[in-house]
Amino acid sequence: MDIFRKITSIVLGAIMAIIGYILPSGESPKADVEILLKEKNITLISGESIVLETEEELEINTLIMEEKGDSAKLFTFEAFLDGEFKLITKGDTIDEYRFCAFDNVKSDKFRLTINDSGDESVRLKSVQLCLDENKAENFKVTSYYVVRGNEETVHLDKGHYKTITDLIVFGAATFDENGSLSFNDKDKVAVYMDRVRKINPDIKIHLNILGPDAPGETWDEQMINKGALHIQAMKDNCETLILNIVSILNEMNFDGIYFDWEYTTTVDMKYEFSEFLVKLDEALGDKELGSALSAWCCKLSKKAIKALDNVTVMSYDIFDRYGYHASFSSSYDGVRDFIKAGYSKEQLQLGLAFYARPLDAGGYWFEYSTYADKLGKYTNTLDVEYNGQIFPSYFNCPQIIRDKTDYAIATDLAGVMIWNHGCDVPFDNELSLYRAIAEAIGK
Repeated sequence: MDIFRKITSIVLGAIMAIIGYILPSGESPKADVEILLKEKNITLISGESIVLETEEELEINTLIMEEKGDSAKLFTFEAFLDGEFKLITKGDTIDEYRFCAFDNVKSDKFRLTINDSGDESVRLKSVQLCLDENKAENFKVTSYYVVRGNEETVHLDKGHYKTITDLIVFGAATFDENGSLSFNDKDKVAVYMDRVRKINPDIKIHLNILGPDAPGETWDEQMINKGALHIQAMKDNCETLILNIVSILNEMNFDGIYFDWEYTTTVDMKYEFSEFLVKLDEALGDKELGSALSAWCCKLSKKAIKALDNVTVMSYDIFDRYGYHASFSSSYDGVRDFIKAGYSKEQLQLGLAFYARPLDAGGYWFEYSTYADKLGKYTNTLDVEYNGQIFPSYFNCPQIIRDKTDYAIATDLAGVMIWNHGCDVPFDNELSLYRAIAEAIGK
């Protein structure tokens, strides 16, 4: 009997170990803030409100809501000030977890209104009024800069570049299946880098390199074919590729290297990419290694995850039931999935979309800067007219960018990542997305 129990215990232990490997618990991606008032189990329909009253005035700067389901499409939050309710913030979806940030406000009466939930009831597990006093220490603001061949004449907005801590030069360098590396507009990029460092001497500038392209009748087939060529370079011609990467980083005085990786569609690709990252990390010395990943392709080996200094979470182009491609829930879900996969919060930089996608997931990308004035501070949805057609589209307005940045700070993430730099309005415009990030950092 004792032997049977011992064997059973060993077998159960092994099963639990396997389950733990497949489904690691990880850390909670919820923000660490002081909760001053919490109301549970609230049901509201479109147009209904709940008033939260306290005996004494509360000073708050954060609203956190948790919904059972995803019925809420629009909400507003107000505080009773000077004898009337005044708008503090507003947003769209709530879903499992919604973090809303704003400047400190003090009142003894607050009102939450569900402005739109269609014909559905909104069931809120909790509504929390909080004070977030987390500081953005060593917080990274990483921005992609897409090379378009005009680096020597483009206007460099000082407000933007003083907010950015890390810059990724994208579209200048590519590698092929043989491990050879090509760099376009090298002189222009060098001039651009020099000008950026004069504005912000502390900025780190990294190089992104894209791999070989390949045809395919479907997106999945194209990803598999492209991934196979990437792996040919990273496995069969690994030494050549690594030597070329180290050489260009040193020649151009880059601080690190980034890969945009969407090709872990097979076990072999995931394994070979992981092995390549480990080998490259060993060769980089004090240069940094980073990768931009989506949650669906982030499950690399433990050694590869450890080798990565920077991991940018591509929490956009992920569509919910309403066609919103970069809602707050996509950020929350993305962070949770990365933590479950074994990444540390200190590695993760939350991706922010400075562009819109159509609600039908069509293949169009609309820059925020073109439509900022029509959107204003709180609106994310807009009918975009393009080539004689109307595309109902989803942007990220200044408020949701502020929410996501404050959330990253309060959750102890490494920072945020921006795709891409050229899509914002000037920093001195109150609708600047960089300005919203800076306000969150400087709160």
